[in-house]
Amino acid sequence: MKNKKEKPTNSNSSSQSATPPFASNGTSDSSGATKRSITLVPNVHYYMNEDGLMVFTAKYLQDRGYCCGSGCKHCPY
Repeated sequence: MKNKKEKPTNSNSSSQSATPPFASNGTSDSSGATKRSITLVPNVHYYMNEDGLMVFTAKYLQDRGYCCGSGCKHCPY
């Protein structure tokens, strides 16, 4: 009997909103810049690919306002 390859689980269920790792409610990073919080909307700001990974859309990345340097698939920068 063959073992089925299990897909990674996502800690966020589709009924919950997710916040990006770079933002929290009005906190500052090490440079002192205040970062804003965004409520992510499925299929507007991100989608889940066939491997179960979150992929940010060009809209989200453009709204974020900068390139993180991670090579995002839809990076407009």
